[in-house]
Amino acid sequence: MIAHRTMSIVGTGFGVATHCSFAIAQTAAPASAAPVVSEISSTSAGNRLFGDHLDVSLVVLDKEESDSLSLGLDYEAKWRKSFGPVAVDPNNPATPRMGVPGMLDGENQIIVGGYYDLSARGTLASSSAKTSNKMLDFSGQLGGEFDTQFAYFSAGGILTHEVDQSGENKQTLYGINLSMTKVFLTSRPSIFQGSGLTLQLGYGKVNPGKDVEREKILGKLDNYNRWNSELSYTMRLPSSRVTGLVLSYRTYQEVSAPSAVRQAGMDSHHLWYAKFYFNIKGERVFVAYSDGSLPFDQKDTRAIKVGWTSDWAEVFKK
Repeated sequence: MIAHRTMSIVGTGFGVATHCSFAIAQTAAPASAAPVVSEISSTSAGNRLFGDHLDVSLVVLDKEESDSLSLGLDYEAKWRKSFGPVAVDPNNPATPRMGVPGMLDGENQIIVGGYYDLSARGTLASSSAKTSNKMLDFSGQLGGEFDTQFAYFSAGGILTHEVDQSGENKQTLYGINLSMTKVFLTSRPSIFQGSGLTLQLGYGKVNPGKDVEREKILGKLDNYNRWNSELSYTMRLPSSRVTGLVLSYRTYQEVSAPSAVRQAGMDSHHLWYAKFYFNIKGERVFVAYSDGSLPFDQKDTRAIKVGWTSDWAEVFKK
């Protein structure tokens, strides 16, 4: 017998989509059976993990080198649309049939389709100097998605506009982006009952419209190539107090950077991020810690954020 249920993981941050809904299909097992880990993908682990959300958080920011606290606003938004999903059995590829994304009823079944999305994320503070990481990014993607029993995969073109909070520095990247998402679920309650791992790898050409520090070093601004990657893990915790966890690591690496850029430490950036969610009298609050830098940051910075958050996309649906 097949049972269907829905589980949600809510989170924000630099590493993962903020509102994740997993549509779980699992086979009922005897009470004596050992816990089984299953992997579900497409709409459940893929489309919905990167699904529509508008997550806005009010934060109090404590920056490492600052002697005072500052108020800020974290935001992450994403709108995603999938089209043309077709379920295909590799053992009989000549007879594909239309399938329902996320409902993989065959052991060898694969769902193939396309997607496009728009996204934005960043942190705004009372001034750019008080922001731990200055970059705000806005992206659009178009590509194909592949859903298997093992994991959800997507590949496509990406166009990203990156700007710092002051608006003084800005650049545009166009290239390709690959991602893999794997969701782990158990048939019995445990700390791994709902968790997802996502790996993204991108490569593209950066067109620096204005970069004050880079132009000061080089005397001019030329296009350059850049790798970027992001590994993130989101977990829903079975606790009435601590309800969720987000861990992520982001990297940006310029290809064949000029020696002056390397000496200034501007060719490579990395950022560690951890976020814990708590349920306090029905309100969703969090504590977050970050360490590192993003493009436009001149040095690594450690920061702590404490805030309250809400997924406004869900609020507007009510």
